[in-house]
Amino acid sequence: MHDDIAIKGEKIFLRAEVGGRFFKKGGEIVEFFSNKKLIGKRLSGGDGVAFMEFLPSKTGIYKIYARVSSSKDEGEGTLLSLDKGAFIILIGVEGGLYKNMLTREPVMNSLECVKKLSKRYPIVYVYSGFVNISDVKSWLKRYSYPEYPVMDVRNGLLISEIHEKGLKIKAVIGNDELVELAKEHNLRAFTFGYSDYAREVSDWNELLKRLR
Repeated sequence: MHDDIAIKGEKIFLRAEVGGRFFKKGGEIVEFFSNKKLIGKRLSGGDGVAFMEFLPSKTGIYKIYARVSSSKDEGEGTLLSLDKGAFIILIGVEGGLYKNMLTREPVMNSLECVKKLSKRYPIVYVYSGFVNISDVKSWLKRYSYPEYPVMDVRNGLLISEIHEKGLKIKAVIGNDELVELAKEHNLRAFTFGYSDYAREVSDWNELLKRLR
């Protein structure tokens, strides 16, 4: 299952992939569930992808599950539903939450500050594609970070799609790559390193104070 962002009251297509990374399975019946309630069944195409139309009726987090009828293989995703015009915060896993890409220890005070931040703005965790999304989700869950979508920034395509949905990005927090994308889209950005564009902060506590 793929995590996604939706607008309350507007239809969205949920997307589930059947098969492994290299061998996709077409012609499989996929059952889709929202918050454990069956919402429909669809057949996967030749590319192994099944789509399900869904209409979020409220704002907040939807837990979406997809299960292959023949094998009972399943996956889950997170759907964030918002009102059009809402502000969101993009937090880069690399440069924002990982203190070190090798040890993957959390940046000091990031958990407490992200929890406080999530009470003011919805969050989307983003990564550059060089990390495994399953590993990222497991890491976030292990350290009890607030549950929000985890999405590939895809060289800025995600930012464009967020704007096309009628949503606004309050700020971007992350590494040089993410800051550069923020610069291209004229977005407010924060970083814990050096930058000629983003606001440099020493730690998450300072970032929280600056982000008003």
